[in-house]
Amino acid sequence: TTLPVNTGLVSGNAKFSGTTDTLNTLRAIDGVLNFPVGGGIVKIDRINYAAGNWQANMQTNNVKLDSLPLDSEAKTTVGRGFLDGNFKLAGKNNSLGLDTVNATGVAKIKIGDGIISTNNLKLNAGIWRSDLLAEEIKLRKIFADVPVELSNPVRGKFYLNGTTEN
Repeated sequence: TTLPVNTGLVSGNAKFSGTTDTLNTLRAIDGVLNFPVGGGIVKIDRINYAAGNWQANMQTNNVKLDSLPLDSEAKTTVGRGFLDGNFKLAGKNNSLGLDTVNATGVAKIKIGDGIISTNNLKLNAGIWRSDLLAEEIKLRKIFADVPVELSNPVRGKFYLNGTTEN
């Protein structure tokens, strides 16, 4: 399986037991990985794997959003932001795609001289949802075609959902 992001050098450790002839007999506990992504750092810890199922915690610090698997339009708008977050992840060994990973978490995106934050991000079977709080966002720094009348920073609460396909 190929990861959907380019990573730098990965370092880490874990405790393993079982035989190596099939992944279904292999067990890993207390694993930790650290690697750079998008100019920031990703740390994955509490990695546990057994019987084809895995779970882990992931922390992101200052990861540029355009380094993540976004569509071309998003890369030129929200891709300008930076992500800090803490997430709980779970999945199966036969797929690491966003459509098969389950995740919950909290995150902050620094963008447009402001912050967009969530305390309840959820991803399940490729469907994501979250309540968001935007504070002091300058829309013209994100979207070039915003009218000059909307130059002042904006704030608000909103709910977003979608699929990992779009």
